[in-house]
Amino acid sequence: MKNIIVISLLSVFLQALPGYFTIEIVDKDTHRGIPLVELRTVNDVVYHSDSNGIVAFYEPGLMNNNVFFHIKSHGYEYPKDGFGYRGIRLDITPGGKKRIAMKRINVAERLYRVTGQGIYRDSVLVGKSLPSSSVINSNVMGQDTVMMAKYRDKLYWFWGDTNRVSYPLGNFKVSGATSIVSDPDHGIDLHYFRENDFCKALCPFAKRGVVWIESVVVLEDDTNRERLIAQYEELKDLTTVLQRGLVMFDDETQVFKPLSVFDLQDLYPRGHPFRAMVNNEEYLFFAHPHPQPFPNVRVKATLKDIQQPDNYEVLVKNERGFIWKKGKKCLEAKSDDWIFLRDMHSEKQLHMHAGSIFWNPYRKRWILIGQEAGGSSSFLGEIWYAEADTPIGPWVYARKIVTHTNYTFYNPTQHPIFDKENGKIIYFEGTYTNTFTKVPVTATPRYNYNQIMYRLHLDDERVYLPCPVYENGSEFSFKEKASQYDTIAFFALPADREKSSAVAIYQDGSRLTTNKMSGEPLFYAAKNNAIHTTALCEYQNRKSAKYHYSVKELPSEEWKKVRTVCRVWKNPTRSTYDYSIKPQE
Repeated sequence: MKNIIVISLLSVFLQALPGYFTIEIVDKDTHRGIPLVELRTVNDVVYHSDSNGIVAFYEPGLMNNNVFFHIKSHGYEYPKDGFGYRGIRLDITPGGKKRIAMKRINVAERLYRVTGQGIYRDSVLVGKSLPSSSVINSNVMGQDTVMMAKYRDKLYWFWGDTNRVSYPLGNFKVSGATSIVSDPDHGIDLHYFRENDFCKALCPFAKRGVVWIESVVVLEDDTNRERLIAQYEELKDLTTVLQRGLVMFDDETQVFKPLSVFDLQDLYPRGHPFRAMVNNEEYLFFAHPHPQPFPNVRVKATLKDIQQPDNYEVLVKNERGFIWKKGKKCLEAKSDDWIFLRDMHSEKQLHMHAGSIFWNPYRKRWILIGQEAGGSSSFLGEIWYAEADTPIGPWVYARKIVTHTNYTFYNPTQHPIFDKENGKIIYFEGTYTNTFTKVPVTATPRYNYNQIMYRLHLDDERVYLPCPVYENGSEFSFKEKASQYDTIAFFALPADREKSSAVAIYQDGSRLTTNKMSGEPLFYAAKNNAIHTTALCEYQNRKSAKYHYSVKELPSEEWKKVRTVCRVWKNPTRSTYDYSIKPQE
Protein backbone atom coordinates (compact mmCIF):
# COMPACT_ATOMS: atom_id res chain seq x y z
CA MET A 1 0.00 0.00 0.00
CA LYS A 2 2.87 2.37 0.92
CA ASN A 3 4.60 1.77 -2.43
CA ILE A 4 1.35 2.48 -4.29
CA ILE A 5 1.01 5.85 -2.50
CA VAL A 6 4.61 6.79 -3.34
CA ILE A 7 4.13 5.86 -7.00
CA SER A 8 0.89 7.85 -7.15
CA LEU A 9 2.50 10.93 -5.63
CA LEU A 10 5.43 10.65 -8.05
CA SER A 11 3.01 10.38 -10.97
CA VAL A 12 1.20 13.55 -9.86
CA PHE A 13 4.55 15.37 -9.50
CA LEU A 14 5.73 14.36 -12.96
CA GLN A 15 2.43 15.48 -14.51
CA ALA A 16 2.87 18.87 -12.84
CA LEU A 17 6.32 19.39 -14.41
CA PRO A 18 6.32 21.82 -17.34
CA GLY A 19 6.82 20.36 -20.81
CA TYR A 20 10.38 21.50 -21.42
CA PHE A 21 11.62 22.10 -24.93
CA THR A 22 15.02 20.38 -25.20
CA ILE A 23 17.78 22.28 -26.99
CA GLU A 24 20.95 20.25 -27.50
CA ILE A 25 24.08 22.08 -28.68
CA VAL A 26 26.78 19.83 -30.12
CA ASP A 27 30.26 20.10 -31.59
CA LYS A 28 29.94 20.04 -35.39
CA ASP A 29 32.94 17.72 -35.70
CA THR A 30 32.57 15.34 -32.76
CA HIS A 31 28.77 15.56 -32.24
CA ARG A 32 29.36 15.69 -28.49
CA GLY A 33 27.35 18.13 -26.38
CA ILE A 34 29.06 21.47 -25.73
CA PRO A 35 28.96 22.83 -22.17
CA LEU A 36 28.86 26.56 -21.47
CA VAL A 37 26.95 27.73 -24.56
CA GLU A 38 24.92 30.88 -23.97
CA LEU A 39 21.43 31.16 -25.46
CA ARG A 40 19.83 34.60 -25.15
CA THR A 41 16.30 35.56 -26.16
CA VAL A 42 15.40 38.90 -27.74
CA ASN A 43 14.34 40.17 -24.29
CA ASP A 44 17.68 39.05 -22.79
CA VAL A 45 16.60 35.95 -20.90
CA VAL A 46 19.83 33.93 -20.69
CA TYR A 47 20.40 30.18 -20.54
CA HIS A 48 23.65 28.18 -20.45
CA SER A 49 23.97 24.63 -21.65
CA ASP A 50 24.90 22.03 -19.04
CA SER A 51 27.74 19.54 -19.38
CA ASN A 52 25.70 17.42 -21.81
CA GLY A 53 25.16 20.50 -23.98
CA ILE A 54 21.49 20.59 -22.93
CA VAL A 55 19.26 23.61 -22.31
CA ALA A 56 15.86 22.86 -20.80
CA PHE A 57 13.65 25.70 -22.04
CA TYR A 58 10.31 26.63 -20.52
CA GLU A 59 9.05 30.21 -20.52
CA PRO A 60 5.36 31.07 -20.04
CA GLY A 61 4.34 33.21 -22.98
CA LEU A 62 7.03 31.80 -25.26
CA MET A 63 5.82 28.22 -25.52
CA ASN A 64 4.08 27.34 -28.81
CA ASN A 65 5.84 30.31 -30.34
CA ASN A 66 8.63 31.06 -32.80
CA VAL A 67 11.56 32.20 -30.63
CA PHE A 68 14.93 33.63 -31.68
CA PHE A 69 18.03 32.74 -29.66
CA HIS A 70 21.39 34.51 -29.89
CA ILE A 71 24.10 31.81 -29.60
CA LYS A 72 27.66 32.23 -28.37
CA SER A 73 30.33 30.34 -26.47
CA HIS A 74 34.02 30.80 -25.69
CA GLY A 75 35.99 29.15 -28.49
CA TYR A 76 32.94 28.11 -30.51
CA GLU A 77 31.04 29.90 -33.26
CA TYR A 78 27.59 29.91 -34.83
CA PRO A 79 27.21 31.41 -38.35
CA LYS A 80 25.80 34.89 -38.90
CA ASP A 81 22.51 35.47 -40.66
CA GLY A 82 21.90 38.15 -43.28
CA PHE A 83 21.70 40.89 -40.64
CA GLY A 84 24.86 39.79 -38.83
CA TYR A 85 23.15 38.00 -35.93
CA ARG A 86 24.61 34.72 -34.76
CA GLY A 87 21.52 32.79 -33.77
CA ILE A 88 18.55 30.66 -34.71
CA ARG A 89 14.74 30.73 -34.66
CA LEU A 90 13.08 27.70 -33.11
CA ASP A 91 9.46 26.60 -33.02
CA ILE A 92 9.07 26.05 -29.28
CA THR A 93 6.61 23.33 -28.35
CA PRO A 94 6.26 21.61 -24.95
CA GLY A 95 8.13 18.30 -25.09
CA GLY A 96 9.79 19.17 -28.41
CA LYS A 97 13.52 19.18 -29.11
CA LYS A 98 16.13 20.61 -31.46
CA ARG A 99 19.80 19.86 -32.03
CA ILE A 100 22.14 22.73 -32.96
CA ALA A 101 25.70 22.23 -34.23
CA MET A 102 28.45 24.79 -33.59
CA LYS A 103 31.86 25.15 -35.20
CA ARG A 104 34.73 24.72 -32.77
CA ILE A 105 37.39 27.46 -33.00
CA ASN A 106 39.34 26.03 -30.07
CA VAL A 107 41.75 23.26 -30.96
CA ALA A 108 40.92 21.57 -27.64
CA GLU A 109 37.39 20.31 -26.99
CA ARG A 110 35.46 21.39 -23.91
CA LEU A 111 34.08 18.27 -22.20
CA TYR A 112 32.31 19.09 -18.92
CA ARG A 113 32.36 20.95 -15.65
CA VAL A 114 34.08 18.94 -12.90
CA THR A 115 32.88 20.76 -9.77
CA GLY A 116 29.92 22.74 -8.46
CA GLN A 117 26.14 22.51 -8.44
CA GLY A 118 23.98 21.67 -11.44
CA ILE A 119 26.64 20.12 -13.68
CA TYR A 120 23.86 18.25 -15.50
CA ARG A 121 20.94 20.40 -14.33
CA ASP A 122 19.14 20.73 -17.65
CA SER A 123 19.65 17.06 -18.46
CA VAL A 124 17.82 16.23 -15.21
CA LEU A 125 14.94 18.50 -16.15
CA VAL A 126 14.42 16.83 -19.55
CA GLY A 127 15.00 13.28 -18.26
CA LYS A 128 18.30 12.61 -20.04
CA SER A 129 20.61 9.95 -18.55
CA LEU A 130 23.54 11.28 -16.52
CA PRO A 131 27.17 10.20 -16.15
CA SER A 132 26.80 10.86 -12.40
CA SER A 133 23.83 10.37 -10.09
CA SER A 134 24.53 13.59 -8.17
CA VAL A 135 23.20 17.04 -9.08
CA ILE A 136 24.99 18.66 -6.16
CA ASN A 137 27.96 17.09 -4.42
CA SER A 138 28.62 17.83 -0.74
CA ASN A 139 27.00 21.27 -1.12
CA VAL A 140 29.95 22.50 -3.18
CA MET A 141 29.13 25.57 -5.28
CA GLY A 142 32.60 26.51 -6.53
CA GLN A 143 36.24 25.46 -6.17
CA ASP A 144 39.57 27.05 -7.00
CA THR A 145 42.69 25.46 -8.60
CA VAL A 146 43.01 21.69 -8.76
CA MET A 147 45.89 19.49 -7.60
CA MET A 148 45.74 15.74 -8.16
CA ALA A 149 47.86 12.62 -7.56
CA LYS A 150 47.34 8.88 -7.67
CA TYR A 151 47.68 7.47 -4.16
CA ARG A 152 47.00 3.85 -3.18
CA ASP A 153 44.98 2.97 -6.28
CA LYS A 154 42.76 6.05 -6.10
CA LEU A 155 42.97 9.56 -7.45
CA TYR A 156 43.20 12.20 -4.74
CA TRP A 157 41.91 15.63 -5.73
CA PHE A 158 42.54 18.83 -3.80
CA TRP A 159 41.32 22.40 -4.26
CA GLY A 160 41.84 25.77 -2.64
CA ASP A 161 39.00 28.05 -1.55
CA THR A 162 35.61 26.32 -1.78
CA ASN A 163 32.18 27.99 -1.92
CA ARG A 164 29.19 26.50 -0.12
CA VAL A 165 25.40 26.69 -0.48
CA SER A 166 24.46 28.13 2.90
CA TYR A 167 26.74 31.21 3.07
CA PRO A 168 29.11 33.23 0.83
CA LEU A 169 32.10 32.15 2.94
CA GLY A 170 33.07 28.48 2.66
CA ASN A 171 36.17 26.36 3.29
CA PHE A 172 39.50 28.17 3.07
CA LYS A 173 41.73 25.42 4.46
CA VAL A 174 41.82 22.99 1.51
CA SER A 175 39.08 20.68 0.27
CA GLY A 176 39.60 17.22 -1.14
CA ALA A 177 37.97 14.20 -2.73
CA THR A 178 38.82 10.80 -4.18
CA SER A 179 37.75 9.05 -7.36
CA ILE A 180 38.56 5.83 -9.12
CA VAL A 181 40.76 5.83 -12.21
CA SER A 182 38.05 5.87 -14.86
CA ASP A 183 37.41 7.03 -18.41
CA PRO A 184 37.73 10.84 -18.30
CA ASP A 185 35.39 11.23 -21.27
CA HIS A 186 32.46 10.47 -18.98
CA GLY A 187 33.10 12.85 -16.11
CA ILE A 188 34.73 12.53 -12.68
CA ASP A 189 32.68 10.93 -9.88
CA LEU A 190 34.08 12.74 -6.84
CA HIS A 191 33.74 11.44 -3.28
CA TYR A 192 34.50 14.38 -0.99
CA PHE A 193 36.10 14.27 2.43
CA ARG A 194 33.13 15.59 4.38
CA GLU A 195 32.27 17.04 7.73
CA ASN A 196 28.50 17.11 8.22
CA ASP A 197 27.07 18.24 4.88
CA PHE A 198 30.10 20.10 3.48
CA CYS A 199 33.75 19.72 2.59
CA LYS A 200 36.06 18.96 5.44
CA ALA A 201 38.93 21.39 6.17
CA LEU A 202 41.98 19.26 5.32
CA CYS A 203 44.54 21.66 6.87
CA PRO A 204 42.91 22.42 10.25
CA PHE A 205 46.27 23.06 11.92
CA ALA A 206 46.50 26.54 10.36
CA LYS A 207 44.91 29.13 12.65
CA ARG A 208 45.98 32.53 11.26
CA GLY A 209 44.95 32.58 7.61
CA VAL A 210 43.81 30.69 4.52
CA VAL A 211 45.77 27.65 3.33
CA TRP A 212 46.62 26.58 -0.21
CA ILE A 213 48.52 23.45 -1.16
CA GLU A 214 50.54 22.62 -4.27
CA SER A 215 53.06 20.03 -5.49
CA VAL A 216 51.12 16.98 -4.37
CA VAL A 217 53.45 13.96 -4.64
CA VAL A 218 53.61 10.37 -3.44
CA LEU A 219 56.89 9.23 -1.83
CA GLU A 220 57.90 6.18 0.18
CA ASP A 221 58.94 6.42 3.82
CA ASP A 222 61.61 4.31 5.55
CA THR A 223 59.23 1.35 5.70
CA ASN A 224 58.49 1.54 1.94
CA ARG A 225 54.99 2.77 2.71
CA GLU A 226 53.51 5.31 0.32
CA ARG A 227 52.97 8.78 1.76
CA LEU A 228 51.02 11.65 0.25
CA ILE A 229 53.00 14.89 0.58
CA ALA A 230 52.17 18.47 -0.41
CA GLN A 231 53.64 21.94 -0.08
CA TYR A 232 51.42 24.35 1.88
CA GLU A 233 51.25 28.08 2.36
CA GLU A 234 49.32 29.87 5.08
CA LEU A 235 48.45 33.34 3.81
CA LYS A 236 47.15 36.56 5.28
CA ASP A 237 46.13 37.76 1.81
CA LEU A 238 47.02 37.03 -1.82
CA THR A 239 50.61 38.23 -1.43
CA THR A 240 51.45 37.92 2.28
CA VAL A 241 52.74 34.46 3.24
CA LEU A 242 52.66 33.74 6.97
CA GLN A 243 54.15 30.25 6.87
CA ARG A 244 55.33 27.73 4.32
CA GLY A 245 56.31 24.09 4.53
CA LEU A 246 55.29 20.51 3.82
CA VAL A 247 52.32 18.48 5.01
CA MET A 248 51.61 14.75 5.02
CA PHE A 249 48.18 13.19 4.61
CA ASP A 250 47.01 11.15 7.62
CA ASP A 251 44.94 8.22 6.35
CA GLU A 252 43.19 7.66 9.68
CA THR A 253 41.98 11.20 10.35
CA GLN A 254 41.88 12.09 6.63
CA VAL A 255 43.52 15.48 7.09
CA PHE A 256 46.96 16.88 6.36
CA LYS A 257 49.38 17.23 9.24
CA PRO A 258 52.51 19.41 9.32
CA LEU A 259 55.68 17.62 8.24
CA SER A 260 58.25 20.42 8.11
CA VAL A 261 58.36 24.23 8.08
CA PHE A 262 60.56 26.13 5.62
CA ASP A 263 62.11 29.54 6.02
CA LEU A 264 60.28 31.95 3.71
CA GLN A 265 63.52 32.50 1.77
CA ASP A 266 64.15 28.76 1.22
CA LEU A 267 63.83 26.99 -2.08
CA TYR A 268 60.63 24.97 -1.98
CA PRO A 269 58.28 22.89 -4.16
CA ARG A 270 55.78 24.86 -6.20
CA GLY A 271 53.22 24.14 -8.90
CA HIS A 272 52.63 20.78 -10.58
CA PRO A 273 55.61 18.43 -10.12
CA PHE A 274 56.88 15.81 -12.52
CA ARG A 275 59.42 13.01 -12.12
CA ALA A 276 62.49 12.56 -14.31
CA MET A 277 65.86 10.78 -14.20
CA VAL A 278 69.21 12.54 -13.90
CA ASN A 279 72.31 10.33 -13.97
CA ASN A 280 70.15 7.31 -13.08
CA GLU A 281 68.68 9.05 -10.03
CA GLU A 282 65.04 10.02 -9.75
CA TYR A 283 64.29 13.73 -9.28
CA LEU A 284 61.20 15.80 -8.70
CA PHE A 285 61.04 18.92 -10.86
CA PHE A 286 58.78 21.81 -9.94
CA ALA A 287 57.29 24.07 -12.58
CA HIS A 288 56.88 27.30 -10.62
CA PRO A 289 53.63 28.79 -11.90
CA HIS A 290 54.59 32.43 -11.35
CA PRO A 291 55.96 34.25 -13.21
CA GLN A 292 56.34 31.41 -15.73
CA PRO A 293 55.46 27.69 -15.53
CA PHE A 294 58.92 26.31 -16.29
CA PRO A 295 60.84 23.88 -14.08
CA ASN A 296 63.77 25.69 -12.56
CA VAL A 297 63.76 23.96 -9.14
CA ARG A 298 64.42 20.27 -8.46
CA VAL A 299 65.23 17.85 -5.65
CA LYS A 300 65.88 14.12 -5.40
CA ALA A 301 62.62 12.18 -5.17
CA THR A 302 62.93 10.95 -1.61
CA LEU A 303 60.97 11.81 1.51
CA LYS A 304 64.21 12.81 3.23
CA ASP A 305 65.48 15.13 0.49
CA ILE A 306 62.20 16.93 -0.12
CA GLN A 307 62.21 18.10 3.52
CA GLN A 308 65.72 19.61 3.31
CA PRO A 309 65.91 23.03 1.60
CA ASP A 310 69.69 22.64 1.35
CA ASN A 311 69.19 19.68 -0.99
CA TYR A 312 67.13 21.61 -3.53
CA GLU A 313 68.78 22.81 -6.74
CA VAL A 314 67.90 25.86 -8.78
CA LEU A 315 68.66 26.65 -12.41
CA VAL A 316 71.06 29.60 -12.54
CA LYS A 317 72.94 31.38 -15.27
CA ASN A 318 76.71 31.73 -15.34
CA GLU A 319 79.32 32.61 -17.95
CA ARG A 320 79.05 29.14 -19.55
CA GLY A 321 75.26 29.09 -19.79
CA PHE A 322 72.89 27.47 -17.31
CA ILE A 323 73.70 25.09 -14.48
CA TRP A 324 71.84 23.43 -11.62
CA LYS A 325 73.13 24.72 -8.32
CA LYS A 326 72.34 23.71 -4.77
CA GLY A 327 71.38 26.58 -2.55
CA LYS A 328 69.07 27.10 0.34
CA LYS A 329 68.04 30.61 -0.65
CA CYS A 330 65.56 31.13 -3.43
CA LEU A 331 67.83 32.62 -6.09
CA GLU A 332 66.24 31.96 -9.45
CA ALA A 333 67.44 32.41 -13.00
CA LYS A 334 65.58 35.17 -14.74
CA SER A 335 63.10 33.44 -17.01
CA ASP A 336 63.62 36.07 -19.70
CA ASP A 337 67.15 34.73 -20.09
CA TRP A 338 65.99 31.34 -21.35
CA ILE A 339 62.29 31.35 -22.25
CA PHE A 340 61.38 32.48 -25.77
CA LEU A 341 57.93 31.09 -26.29
CA ARG A 342 56.14 32.70 -29.19
CA ASP A 343 53.03 32.24 -31.29
CA MET A 344 54.09 30.21 -34.33
CA HIS A 345 51.62 32.19 -36.47
CA SER A 346 52.67 35.72 -35.54
CA GLU A 347 55.55 37.78 -34.19
CA LYS A 348 54.00 37.80 -30.74
CA GLN A 349 56.16 36.71 -27.83
CA LEU A 350 54.18 34.98 -25.10
CA HIS A 351 54.40 35.68 -21.38
CA MET A 352 53.20 32.63 -19.54
CA HIS A 353 51.68 32.75 -16.09
CA ALA A 354 50.85 29.21 -14.96
CA GLY A 355 50.60 25.70 -16.31
CA SER A 356 52.13 22.23 -16.27
CA ILE A 357 54.88 20.27 -18.03
CA PHE A 358 54.86 16.50 -18.51
CA TRP A 359 56.56 13.93 -20.73
CA ASN A 360 54.39 12.73 -23.60
CA PRO A 361 55.22 9.23 -24.95
CA TYR A 362 53.29 9.79 -28.19
CA ARG A 363 55.19 12.94 -29.09
CA LYS A 364 58.36 11.70 -27.36
CA ARG A 365 58.78 15.23 -26.08
CA TRP A 366 57.92 17.30 -23.04
CA ILE A 367 54.66 19.16 -23.48
CA LEU A 368 53.41 22.36 -21.90
CA ILE A 369 49.81 23.35 -21.24
CA GLY A 370 50.19 26.98 -20.23
CA GLN A 371 48.15 30.09 -19.48
CA GLU A 372 49.15 33.37 -21.10
CA ALA A 373 49.36 36.59 -19.13
CA GLY A 374 48.05 39.60 -21.02
CA GLY A 375 46.32 37.77 -23.84
CA SER A 376 44.43 39.57 -26.58
CA SER A 377 40.97 38.06 -26.04
CA SER A 378 41.29 37.73 -22.29
CA PHE A 379 43.89 38.84 -19.79
CA LEU A 380 44.29 35.41 -18.15
CA GLY A 381 42.12 33.12 -20.24
CA GLU A 382 44.24 32.08 -23.25
CA ILE A 383 45.67 28.54 -23.10
CA TRP A 384 48.65 27.46 -25.20
CA TYR A 385 50.33 24.21 -26.18
CA ALA A 386 54.09 23.85 -26.70
CA GLU A 387 56.73 21.12 -26.94
CA ALA A 388 60.42 20.84 -26.05
CA ASP A 389 63.18 18.23 -26.29
CA THR A 390 64.03 18.70 -22.62
CA PRO A 391 61.86 20.03 -19.78
CA ILE A 392 63.85 23.26 -19.57
CA GLY A 393 63.82 23.84 -23.30
CA PRO A 394 64.17 24.87 -25.94
CA TRP A 395 60.63 26.24 -25.49
CA VAL A 396 60.12 28.25 -28.66
CA TYR A 397 56.98 27.74 -30.74
CA ALA A 398 53.45 27.46 -29.35
CA ARG A 399 49.86 27.13 -30.54
CA LYS A 400 46.79 28.59 -28.82
CA ILE A 401 44.33 25.77 -28.05
CA VAL A 402 41.67 27.49 -25.88
CA THR A 403 40.41 31.06 -25.95
CA HIS A 404 38.01 33.07 -23.82
CA THR A 405 36.37 36.44 -24.41
CA ASN A 406 37.11 38.68 -21.42
CA TYR A 407 36.94 35.76 -19.01
CA THR A 408 39.60 34.01 -16.94
CA PHE A 409 40.71 30.38 -17.12
CA TYR A 410 43.66 30.09 -14.78
CA ASN A 411 46.05 27.54 -13.28
CA PRO A 412 45.53 24.91 -15.99
CA THR A 413 47.11 21.49 -15.61
CA GLN A 414 47.31 18.37 -17.70
CA HIS A 415 46.37 15.01 -16.13
CA PRO A 416 48.77 12.47 -17.73
CA ILE A 417 47.09 9.60 -15.87
CA PHE A 418 44.12 10.09 -18.21
CA ASP A 419 46.20 9.90 -21.42
CA LYS A 420 44.79 7.66 -24.13
CA GLU A 421 46.50 5.86 -27.01
CA ASN A 422 49.95 6.29 -25.48
CA GLY A 423 49.48 10.03 -25.09
CA LYS A 424 47.86 10.78 -28.46
CA ILE A 425 44.84 12.12 -26.54
CA ILE A 426 45.45 14.22 -23.44
CA TYR A 427 43.22 15.90 -20.85
CA PHE A 428 43.59 19.13 -18.92
CA GLU A 429 41.47 21.39 -16.73
CA GLY A 430 41.54 24.83 -15.16
CA THR A 431 39.52 27.32 -13.11
CA TYR A 432 36.85 29.30 -14.97
CA THR A 433 36.18 32.60 -13.20
CA ASN A 434 35.22 36.23 -13.85
CA THR A 435 38.09 37.60 -11.73
CA PHE A 436 41.21 39.24 -13.21
CA THR A 437 39.40 40.36 -16.37
CA LYS A 438 40.30 43.46 -18.37
CA VAL A 439 36.74 44.76 -18.04
CA PRO A 440 34.33 43.73 -15.24
CA VAL A 441 32.06 40.96 -16.47
CA THR A 442 28.98 39.24 -15.05
CA ALA A 443 29.69 35.79 -13.64
CA THR A 444 28.40 32.84 -15.66
CA PRO A 445 25.72 31.14 -13.53
CA ARG A 446 26.79 27.76 -12.09
CA TYR A 447 30.02 27.65 -14.10
CA ASN A 448 31.80 30.55 -12.43
CA TYR A 449 34.64 29.67 -10.04
CA ASN A 450 34.65 26.01 -11.01
CA GLN A 451 36.82 23.51 -12.85
CA ILE A 452 36.29 22.67 -16.54
CA MET A 453 37.84 19.68 -18.33
CA TYR A 454 39.19 19.74 -21.90
CA ARG A 455 40.43 17.10 -24.33
CA LEU A 456 43.19 17.60 -26.91
CA HIS A 457 44.11 15.29 -29.80
CA LEU A 458 47.82 15.54 -30.58
CA ASP A 459 47.31 14.06 -34.05
CA ASP A 460 45.46 17.26 -34.96
CA GLU A 461 47.78 19.00 -37.42
CA ARG A 462 46.98 22.34 -35.80
CA VAL A 463 49.31 21.30 -32.96
CA TYR A 464 52.10 20.11 -35.25
CA LEU A 465 54.83 22.47 -34.09
CA PRO A 466 58.34 23.07 -35.41
CA CYS A 467 60.97 21.06 -33.50
CA PRO A 468 64.73 21.61 -33.19
CA VAL A 469 66.89 20.21 -35.98
CA TYR A 470 70.42 19.50 -34.81
CA GLU A 471 73.47 20.02 -36.96
CA ASN A 472 76.02 17.24 -36.61
CA GLY A 473 78.83 18.03 -39.03
CA SER A 474 77.13 18.15 -42.42
CA GLU A 475 74.07 16.13 -41.32
CA PHE A 476 70.77 17.20 -39.85
CA SER A 477 68.69 15.16 -37.43
CA PHE A 478 66.03 15.46 -34.78
CA LYS A 479 66.64 14.53 -31.17
CA GLU A 480 65.51 10.92 -31.63
CA LYS A 481 68.14 10.11 -34.28
CA ALA A 482 70.99 12.49 -33.48
CA SER A 483 74.19 10.88 -32.25
CA GLN A 484 75.31 14.04 -30.52
CA TYR A 485 73.85 17.46 -29.97
CA ASP A 486 76.20 20.15 -31.14
CA THR A 487 73.99 23.06 -32.09
CA ILE A 488 70.41 23.66 -33.13
CA ALA A 489 70.58 24.71 -36.77
CA PHE A 490 66.91 25.55 -37.25
CA PHE A 491 63.41 24.26 -36.54
CA ALA A 492 61.28 22.06 -38.79
CA LEU A 493 58.46 19.52 -38.65
CA PRO A 494 59.49 15.89 -38.04
CA ALA A 495 58.73 13.29 -40.71
CA ASP A 496 55.66 11.97 -38.88
CA ARG A 497 53.92 15.36 -38.98
CA GLU A 498 52.80 15.82 -42.53
CA LYS A 499 50.48 18.80 -42.84
CA SER A 500 48.87 20.65 -45.70
CA SER A 501 50.81 23.84 -45.00
CA ALA A 502 54.26 22.19 -45.21
CA VAL A 503 56.57 20.86 -47.92
CA ALA A 504 58.46 17.54 -47.67
CA ILE A 505 62.26 17.62 -47.81
CA TYR A 506 64.04 14.41 -48.85
CA GLN A 507 67.65 13.24 -48.71
CA ASP A 508 68.99 12.37 -52.18
CA GLY A 509 72.49 11.09 -51.60
CA SER A 510 74.37 14.04 -50.14
CA ARG A 511 71.82 16.59 -51.31
CA LEU A 512 68.46 17.82 -50.07
CA THR A 513 65.54 17.95 -52.47
CA THR A 514 61.84 18.72 -52.63
CA ASN A 515 61.36 15.99 -55.24
CA LYS A 516 59.29 13.14 -53.84
CA MET A 517 61.35 10.02 -53.20
CA SER A 518 60.70 6.60 -51.71
CA GLY A 519 60.78 6.41 -47.94
CA GLU A 520 59.83 9.07 -45.46
CA PRO A 521 61.02 12.67 -45.75
CA LEU A 522 63.93 13.97 -43.73
CA PHE A 523 61.64 16.73 -42.42
CA TYR A 524 58.85 19.10 -43.45
CA ALA A 525 59.61 22.75 -44.14
CA ALA A 526 57.43 25.85 -44.33
CA LYS A 527 55.43 26.15 -47.55
CA ASN A 528 55.85 29.90 -47.94
CA ASN A 529 57.44 32.93 -46.30
CA ALA A 530 55.67 32.32 -43.03
CA ILE A 531 56.41 34.24 -39.85
CA HIS A 532 59.64 33.21 -38.08
CA THR A 533 60.99 31.39 -41.17
CA THR A 534 64.34 31.76 -42.88
CA ALA A 535 65.92 30.37 -46.04
CA LEU A 536 67.82 27.08 -45.88
CA CYS A 537 70.39 27.42 -48.64
CA GLU A 538 72.57 24.93 -50.46
CA TYR A 539 76.27 25.80 -50.72
CA GLN A 540 79.07 24.07 -52.65
CA ASN A 541 82.68 24.10 -51.55
CA ARG A 542 84.82 25.73 -54.24
CA LYS A 543 87.68 23.27 -53.75
CA SER A 544 86.14 19.92 -52.77
CA ALA A 545 82.78 20.42 -54.56
CA LYS A 546 81.01 19.02 -51.48
CA TYR A 547 77.60 20.35 -50.59
CA HIS A 548 76.65 21.99 -47.31
CA TYR A 549 73.36 23.44 -46.04
CA SER A 550 72.96 26.40 -43.77
CA VAL A 551 70.58 29.16 -42.72
CA LYS A 552 73.62 31.40 -42.30
CA GLU A 553 75.63 33.12 -45.00
CA LEU A 554 78.88 31.20 -45.59
CA PRO A 555 82.13 32.93 -46.68
CA SER A 556 81.91 33.48 -50.45
CA GLU A 557 85.62 32.89 -51.03
CA GLU A 558 85.21 29.30 -49.79
CA TRP A 559 81.57 28.54 -50.57
CA LYS A 560 79.36 29.16 -53.59
CA LYS A 561 75.63 29.57 -52.95
CA VAL A 562 73.79 27.23 -55.30
CA ARG A 563 70.13 27.62 -54.41
CA THR A 564 67.51 28.08 -51.74
CA VAL A 565 66.15 24.65 -50.85
CA CYS A 566 63.24 25.67 -48.64
CA ARG A 567 62.24 27.84 -45.74
CA VAL A 568 62.58 26.60 -42.17
CA TRP A 569 61.75 28.10 -38.79
CA LYS A 570 64.33 30.25 -37.04
CA ASN A 571 66.23 29.22 -33.94
CA PRO A 572 66.40 31.88 -31.21
CA THR A 573 70.06 32.28 -30.36
CA ARG A 574 69.56 32.06 -26.59
CA SER A 575 67.68 28.73 -26.46
CA THR A 576 68.71 26.37 -23.67
CA TYR A 577 68.23 22.68 -22.94
CA ASP A 578 69.47 19.96 -20.61
CA TYR A 579 69.81 16.48 -22.10
CA SER A 580 70.90 14.97 -18.81
CA ILE A 581 67.20 15.00 -17.84
CA LYS A 582 65.54 11.80 -19.02
CA PRO A 583 61.84 10.93 -18.89
CA GLN A 584 60.73 8.32 -16.39
CA GLU A 585 58.91 5.97 -18.76
